[in-house]
Amino acid sequence: MKFKQVLLTALVSALTTIALVWAFSNYSKQNFTYAGQQPGVVPTNYKYAGFADGAMPPGAVDFTQAAQSSVPAVVHIKTKTNARQVTNSLPRTQNPFSDLLDDDMFNQLFGSRGNRNMIPEQRASGSGVIISDDGFIVTNNHVVQSADEIDVTLS
Repeated sequence: MKFKQVLLTALVSALTTIALVWAFSNYSKQNFTYAGQQPGVVPTNYKYAGFADGAMPPGAVDFTQAAQSSVPAVVHIKTKTNARQVTNSLPRTQNPFSDLLDDDMFNQLFGSRGNRNMIPEQRASGSGVIISDDGFIVTNNHVVQSADEIDVTLS
């Protein structure tokens, strides 16, 4: 009896899915546009400002000059956060076999879970941009937050 109910439920679900896909494909023939775009029209923010009529230049747009002028301002940032000991007020769990086995012997047989009170050394990297002549760098906070060592590499 249960198998028939499961089979009937699966069959009804499959038929409903097929019907919905068919209905959507037949009744939604309209062309969807995003953010007010019209089909075949280049958005204003993509138009090339160098031409009087605002049309796109023939062929691909060349970003070589823009890249050459901006690459010297981009930096690579590597950070290192040293290992830290943390403490908490949670009670330590008691080894259930401490009456039978010595703790050292238990750890040798089954392995310890490591030092739970240590956060290991962490390394990370990110990017930044030099925004002033005196070398002021802007980057995301998570790149440098609580870092013990920061290494900045220029292009």
